[in-house]
Amino acid sequence: QNGKELWIWGDRLIDGKTTGIGLWEGSYNNTYRALDMIPKDVVINDWHYEKAHPTPVLFAAKGFNVIACPWQKTDVALNQVKMMNMFKENASKEMKPRYAGIMQTFWNNTRIFIDGMNDATEESKNDPSVQTFKELTKIW
Repeated sequence: QNGKELWIWGDRLIDGKTTGIGLWEGSYNNTYRALDMIPKDVVINDWHYEKAHPTPVLFAAKGFNVIACPWQKTDVALNQVKMMNMFKENASKEMKPRYAGIMQTFWNNTRIFIDGMNDATEESKNDPSVQTFKELTKIW
């Protein structure tokens, strides 16, 4: 309506006990029940840092556009890309557009990322998030 889109993190909207995902990447205090109360035009950013959990399907099946969000483990990030591609390739025409893509998260000083992308310092060049991003750009 106004050209704006609300994006939220999805971790509190996953039942951490039932899925086995746990307390950090899922909810133990029942906040996952709020998923059915959220307007469908909200985009869910589904972060997982240790493993490529297949939770984008959960959000897409509920009618949300979903973005998988890796961090600094290259193997996890690459698996998330493969998973999202597989979901899209095998999805119905209704579900396919809901798999909106990948967004890498970076939880450090922005200067480290900028320097790392420009190979400015050894520290920044070797930052795991920078290395992960560089690997992701090879397959995008």
